[in-house]
Amino acid sequence: MFIVIDGIDGSGKWTQIELVAKELGKKWKKVKVLDFPRYWETSAFMVEKYLNWDYGKDISAKQASIFYAIDRFQSYQDNKLDLAKYDYILSNRYVSANMIHQAGKISDKKEKEEFLEWIADLEYNIFWIPKPDKTIFLNVSPQMSQKLVLKKAEREYLKWGKKMDLHEEDTNHLINAHASAMSIVSQNPDWVKIDCEENLEMRSIEDITKNILDEII
Repeated sequence: MFIVIDGIDGSGKWTQIELVAKELGKKWKKVKVLDFPRYWETSAFMVEKYLNWDYGKDISAKQASIFYAIDRFQSYQDNKLDLAKYDYILSNRYVSANMIHQAGKISDKKEKEEFLEWIADLEYNIFWIPKPDKTIFLNVSPQMSQKLVLKKAEREYLKWGKKMDLHEEDTNHLINAHASAMSIVSQNPDWVKIDCEENLEMRSIEDITKNILDEII
């Protein structure tokens, strides 16, 4: 199975990827982990510049999406000979991230629907990368997202000692991305929402991991 774990910033995606991979390993499953964007690769050069505000705030949803899509295309070229060797491929973010974050920039419903169709065509038909079997969306509120982002360790791709990138710093962006994700989850049977908050607090990491495993095993 090819499983994507996604969510807005600070939702614990990488933590869950690591824990799910570990649990699958205990069941003697061969697991390949992918992580996007690949900040350490030249294919993510424009993503890094975008997230560090180097292009300003006027980059369109389609422009930004192409930056991320190029990185995924190159990752597929780098890894495609290996993918058949594994029982599970786990990806931290994927095409879903473009759908969540970039579609959130578009307010008009019809325009947003056309954009989502364009994204799918760009990544799956033009760049010809594989489609996931299931996308797990880790649901946290935008308010909780910003609190959790501030607790993150320093990240190498951010310049000048910043704690937040362009998306994380913009509360409206997080609100719109979250709304976009809720709409996509409701309309796509291949997407599964896992609520990570309870009574305004994060649920335990272990409980969330169990929920993910229940969905993919």
